[in-house]
Amino acid sequence: MTAYRKELDILLSMCASLHEKSTSPKLINKEQFPPIFTFEGLAGSGKSTQIKLVTEKLEQEYGKPAYLEVPNHSGVAKVLRTLYQDQKNYTKLQEEVPWLNPLFVMVDLYTKLQQITEEGYNYIFMSRGLFSTLYYNLEAFERAGNTPKEAWDEIYFLCTEFIRPKATIFLDIPIETALLRIEQRNRLPKRESDTEEGLQRSLKSFQMIFEQFSGEVPIHYVSGVGAEMDVTKRICNEIKPYLRGIK
Repeated sequence: MTAYRKELDILLSMCASLHEKSTSPKLINKEQFPPIFTFEGLAGSGKSTQIKLVTEKLEQEYGKPAYLEVPNHSGVAKVLRTLYQDQKNYTKLQEEVPWLNPLFVMVDLYTKLQQITEEGYNYIFMSRGLFSTLYYNLEAFERAGNTPKEAWDEIYFLCTEFIRPKATIFLDIPIETALLRIEQRNRLPKRESDTEEGLQRSLKSFQMIFEQFSGEVPIHYVSGVGAEMDVTKRICNEIKPYLRGIK
C-alpha cells in the first residue's frame, strides 16, 4: 500500500466515524438529483458555446436546465482554485497526494447538486464531469509510482461515488480543427495539452476511458464541425429522447 493510500484510508475512516457520531442526515442520495448531461471534448471543440446554444434551444420545451461546472463556489472549490494558481507546486502536490483533487472535486460537485435540486431544476448541463476528472487526474496516480493498471484501479475506486451522467456528449472534431480554434482563441499561457501531441494524447485517453464505461454511461459522439446551429441541432437530437416527460 502506497503512503498516499494510507493517508486516504485514514481520512475516509475518520470521516465515516465522525458522520456515524453526528446527528446529520445522509446528504448524498443520487436518486434525488435531476439527470445530468455532460459535455466532453478536446480543447476548442465548443463545449461552452454549445451548452449555451442547446440551453436556448431546449428550454422552451423542457424548461431551463441548470448549468454546472467544477470547481464551483464552495469552500472546497476555493481551496482548489488557490492550488491551481501555482501550477508548478500543484503538479508536485498531485504526485504526493493524487487523491486530493478528485476527492475535493466530488465534494464541490455534490454541494452544488444539493443547491440545484433545492432550486427545482429539471435537468443539468455540465461542462466536463466524471470523464474529465478521470482524464486530468489519472496521470498523477501514475507519477505517484503506480503502473498504468494500478493507477486506473486507484482513480476508478476513488471516483466510485462520482455521480454518473444520464448521457455524455463528446464533441468530436479533427485535431487540425482543434489546433486552429486554439490558435484563434489565443489563450495564454499555452498549455502542453493544447499542442498537437497533447491533443492526440488527450483523444487516446478519452477513448480508453470511454471503453471502460461501455454499457454504464451512454456516450454520444457528435460532430463539432460545421455551422454552430447545425452542431446544436445534432446535440439536441441526441438529448431529447432522455427528456421525454420532463417539463
